Amino acid sequence: MTPPDQSKPVEDPTDLAERGPRGRWIGVGLWLAACCLALGGIWTFERHARIAELTGQSERLHAVVSRRTDQHDAHITALSAVAVAGAAQRPDLFREVAAAVMRFYPRITGVALVPLDAEAEGIEIGAAPAGLQDRVRAAARQSTGAPVLVPMPAERAYLIVKRSPNTDAARYGLALTIDAERLLEDEAGSRTQPAASVRLAMPDGTPILFEGQDTGPPMFEKPLASRTQPLRLLTATALHPGDLLPPVRVALVLAGISL
Repeated sequence: MTPPDQSKPVEDPTDLAERGPRGRWIGVGLWLAACCLALGGIWTFERHARIAELTGQSERLHAVVSRRTDQHDAHITALSAVAVAGAAQRPDLFREVAAAVMRFYPRITGVALVPLDAEAEGIEIGAAPAGLQDRVRAAARQSTGAPVLVPMPAERAYLIVKRSPNTDAARYGLALTIDAERLLEDEAGSRTQPAASVRLAMPDGTPILFEGQDTGPPMFEKPLASRTQPLRLLTATALHPGDLLPPVRVALVLAGISL
């Protein structure tokens, strides 16, 4: 009985020649795909990390600024009480109290007590931009009880105006000028990370202050937790390719893939 032929078929040399280059190209393609996936993962991780860092810093700044705006309510209420008690008879007392407030709270750069009667003389302490008294009168007459906010973007500031006394029989418009730059300083006297943009806007979006680079749409936006001054805090950060693909990390990952 003849044993079965167990010999393997001889491969065509042309098939081997074609398979070699094809295999190498497949290997290169797989390596490139792995590199792209790795770079995409690094990019996504770094982007999320930077946005999370910005959000944390912005939340802390938001809490500080919200607390400060609540202090403004207390100051303007106290000054209104002094004005009603006798600012006409004792303007020196009103000036003394206003100066003390400004000394302890440097972000309050001006205090104005403006009679609604345009013929009467008002009291101004500190910053007094052009047209201040007209702005204060208009805002006080507009008020129905709640303080009125007046943006002053040219001065990088805003006014908080209250009628005094706070009734329909008001005699004065009382205003605090708030320096927006100092308002946005955190407890350490700085702001968000250097690459970030910081904006403060009125509730309707009217800008008060913009600092930093033009980084496009905000990544964090939140109204202040203030009943009378719900200004909007907006921040963003620049996301450059070099930041999202750190060279050292990229080199280590690519080296690992290539092993």
